[in-house]
Formats: sequence, structure tokens, C-alpha cells
Amino acid sequence: MKKFLGEWCSAPPVSIYRMIFSVITAFAVIFCFDFVVHAVLLMPCYLATADVWNTPQEMTSRQLWYPVVQLMSAITISVFYVCWRCRGGAHSSVLSRRKRYSDGLGFGGFAGLLSGISMAGFYIYLPIPGTIAAAWLVSELVKGMAVGLALTAVYPSTSTSNA
Repeated sequence: MKKFLGEWCSAPPVSIYRMIFSVITAFAVIFCFDFVVHAVLLMPCYLATADVWNTPQEMTSRQLWYPVVQLMSAITISVFYVCWRCRGGAHSSVLSRRKRYSDGLGFGGFAGLLSGISMAGFYIYLPIPGTIAAAWLVSELVKGMAVGLALTAVYPSTSTSNA
């Protein structure tokens, strides 16, 4: 894995099995969270602004792309998390469990904030209510924090070479 991550990430050798598990874990959190937020909680808002979105037929024809994008997000966040942990973002060998999870929450919050700001920026380009943009911002922040916590559970210490 070190060859894959290159010199910019000074991570010790990473167990490929743990990396795969972290990607699966991040994907599961992202997939479930997006389903609850977009298909359940925000669906009334989306139906009220139906003229802005693709038709149901167009959405169905592009349905395969949703998990592909979510998987790419899971891979990206997992690799960044491993590099962040191993570069000193969280010194989990000396920190308490509470502090490690606090660091994971912070990492995920930062990643979620970046994603949320990007999504909320669509308010500038699309004729959508500000409530949808605000909901996207908050939901991405919370989702990022959930992913950060999940990845901290997968990587409980900096000894990432242990499977």
C-alpha cells in the first residue's frame, strides 16, 4: 500500500485487508446516510421543487452512478484518513480512546464541511430554496463526522499494519 500512497504519505505499511475494510465501512456509512437524507428526509423538498431536478425516468437511468460516486468517495476519504493518522493527525498510540474518537470526529467534520460547502454552493446556480442548501451543508457535515468515527473504529491505533 505504501507504493500506492507514494512519498507524500509517510504511512507505515498498511494492511490491504484493513484498507479494504475501511473502504467498505466508509461506503456503508455514506450509502445509508445518503439514502436516509435524500430519499426520506429531503424527499418532500425535492418533490416541491420537481421542476429543478431530472425526471424520475432520467434519475432511474443514472441510478448505477450513485453507488459508483459513493464508492469513489469512500476510497478517497479512507486513503486520506490513513495518511492523516500516520502523519501525526492523531497520535493514537498515546491518546485515550475518547481523544482518538474526538480526533476522528474532527477529521470527519472537516471533510464533511468541505463537501457540505461545495454542495451548498449549488444554491448560487440552481433555483432551490435556501433550506435545501442548508440541509445539504448540515447533512454533509454530519455524514463526514459519522464516517470519521467509523474509520476511527476500523483504525483504533496507529499500528495500521495489524490486520
